Amino acid sequence: MDRRTFVCSVASGLLAVPLGARAQQSRRGRVARIGILSQFRTGVAEEMALALQQFGYSDGRSAVLEWRWADDNSEQFAELAGELVRLKVDVIVAMGSEATEAAKQATSTIPIVFAAGNAVETGFVRSLARPGGNLTGITNQLSDLATKYLQLLRDVLPDVSGVAVLWSQTNASMARFLHDAEIAAPQFRFKIQGFAIASADEVDAALAAIERFGPRAMIVLGPTLVFENDSRISEFAIKNRIATLSGTRRMVERGLLMFYGPTSAEGAMQMANYVDKVLKGAKPADLPVQQPTKFEFVVNLKTAKALGLTIPQSLLLRADEVIQ
Repeated sequence: MDRRTFVCSVASGLLAVPLGARAQQSRRGRVARIGILSQFRTGVAEEMALALQQFGYSDGRSAVLEWRWADDNSEQFAELAGELVRLKVDVIVAMGSEATEAAKQATSTIPIVFAAGNAVETGFVRSLARPGGNLTGITNQLSDLATKYLQLLRDVLPDVSGVAVLWSQTNASMARFLHDAEIAAPQFRFKIQGFAIASADEVDAALAAIERFGPRAMIVLGPTLVFENDSRISEFAIKNRIATLSGTRRMVERGLLMFYGPTSAEGAMQMANYVDKVLKGAKPADLPVQQPTKFEFVVNLKTAKALGLTIPQSLLLRADEVIQ
C-alpha cells in the first residue's frame, strides 16, 4: 500500500460521511472559500486536500479551494497571500513558517490555520494554550528534536565528531534549533558548526564553507531556501561522503540519508479539523495550538550505499520506511 492510499484509508476510517453534512449545515448553505498557501503542489498539499474532503470540503462541490503555490520561490509568498486576502477567503491555510509569516502580514482579520515550527518563538501566537489574534494551527517544536537528531547521527556514525547544520535564516525557528543542538552536543562528543543561508545566492558559498569544515555528518533544516536546492545539497553530501539527516521527508526522497519528523497525514487532519471549527464559528484565538503526536523515521539505503555506509540493523528495524 503506498503512502497516499494509506492516508486515504486512515482518513476515511477516522471521519466518515456525516462530517460532510455537518460542514455544509454549518455554513447555512453558503459555499466556503478556503485559501491554501503552500510551497509545493504535491506531498503535504495533497494530504491537506484529502483531509479537507473528510470534513466535507470538496473542491468545486461543497467548497472552493483557492490554491496558491510558491513553486520553490519563497519571494512569492507575500504576493500570493495578498491575492487570497483580496479574494476575501473565509480562512487561510498556511503550510510552513514562511507561508504563515506572509499570511500574518497580509491580514489581521481573516482566520489563519498554520503548520509552522516554534510558533511562540517566531511570534505567530502568544502561547500554545491561548494563541490570541487570528492565527492557530499546529507547531513542531524543532528544538525538542535536537537531541533526537544527534542521537540518530551517533547511531549511524559512532566515531563522528564534526556535525554541520545547514539552515535557512528566513525561518527564525531554525536559529533556536541550532542553539539547542549546540547545548546538547557535548553529551554526544560532537562539534557543531552552523552554516546559514539568507538567499539562494548564498547556497554555493555555504556548501564551500561546509566542505572546508570537513564534517562527516550534516543536519539539513528547511524551509524554502533549502528545499529549493535539495538536489544540489544531496549531490554535495554524497560527493563529500557526508551522512545527512533532515526534518523534511521530501529531502530524504531526493537523496539525503535520513528523515525524522512528524507524519504529514496527522498534521493535515489536525489542520482540517481546525478549518472546520473556524468555518463553524470558532475563533482562532480560542483554539489551542496543537503539537504532533506521531513521528516517522525513514532511511534511504540507496544513499547509504553511495556513501559507503552500513546502517546498523537495529536502526533499520526502527525505521517506518526504508527507501531501496
